[in-house]
Amino acid sequence: MTIAQIKAQINQPYLNMEQQTNELKVPQPWYSHWDNDNRVRVTMHAEVYNAILNNRELDRLAVKKAVVPATPDRAEYTRYVVITPRQLAATF
Repeated sequence: MTIAQIKAQINQPYLNMEQQTNELKVPQPWYSHWDNDNRVRVTMHAEVYNAILNNRELDRLAVKKAVVPATPDRAEYTRYVVITPRQLAATF
């Protein structure tokens, strides 16, 4: 899949990716998009993010979906992780 196909599949026309930081504000190798209205988070590793930046037509992407349950201080949300086939194979 391409990133355009993934955005269409998850109903997110725009992905405003921001680099994640830890509690000390140190940049981490992950990028994420948050849609508060629809309670959706899209994340990808920096390796995937940079590959997409270099080639928007890259068609070797996959997406994993998980529903993150609510906690006392946070409502339930859906998390999508954009990955490469190599990363997908490593998860099984």
